[in-house]
Amino acid sequence: MSHRKALLIHNGNAGNKNIEKALGAVVPVLSHHLDEVIIKQTKKKDDAYHFCQSIDDSVDTVFILGGDGTIHQCINAISALERKPAVGILPGGTCNDFSRVLGIPQNLAKAAEALMAG
Repeated sequence: MSHRKALLIHNGNAGNKNIEKALGAVVPVLSHHLDEVIIKQTKKKDDAYHFCQSIDDSVDTVFILGGDGTIHQCINAISALERKPAVGILPGGTCNDFSRVLGIPQNLAKAAEALMAG
């Protein structure tokens, strides 16, 4: 999988309360495969939606580290874009139903590796 630039959106308020540990598991894996990783943390209810709504053509991939609500917001915003980036789901919520259904590993480092492997 060839990526140049990615946006990593994380929700520090989701089920994963130790966001530093979560980012520590994910960012090194992504950085190894990508030229640039932009990290944005949601602070208000609709931040994830607005981050995705304003993605420009230079972003190849959006990684969503959060729960089902954050994923929902991001997918809704991305669906309206003319050029849609690839999307990677990183389990960071309480239940992670969406990522479980997709068969994404629930260990964050393994999930990031799996996503980068395609």
